[in-house]
Amino acid sequence: MKILFVFSVALVFVSGLPTKPERMRHLEDIVKILTRLEELPAKIRHTLTADVIDSHKCEAKDFCKAEKVLSKIDHEEFRGERGIGRFLNAYNKNFNTKCIVDTRNELELKVLLQRLRICVQKHYSQ
Repeated sequence: MKILFVFSVALVFVSGLPTKPERMRHLEDIVKILTRLEELPAKIRHTLTADVIDSHKCEAKDFCKAEKVLSKIDHEEFRGERGIGRFLNAYNKNFNTKCIVDTRNELELKVLLQRLRICVQKHYSQ
């Protein structure tokens, strides 16, 4: 009987330990993918894409816009089960943000990914 009581107390104690917030795990996943994307062929990294991230502000809508732009790139690293679009979508669910990509400005994909990394780091440190 004492063993059962000790086990029950231990279980309650362990289940009460703080866990890492879900949004932090999503940010960690995004950083891992961004690191992997640094190895993309130059042809893809230099592709022009919409300039949608303001890395000075790094608002939730920037993540939403990045998701929309990056999910349209026809490469396995951006779409599908392991694609960055999926992880951005999961992170964006924390904010319930609606966004519209309405820019005519373009920049190289590698610059957009660098700006996204800066924003991820800013949100992770908050």
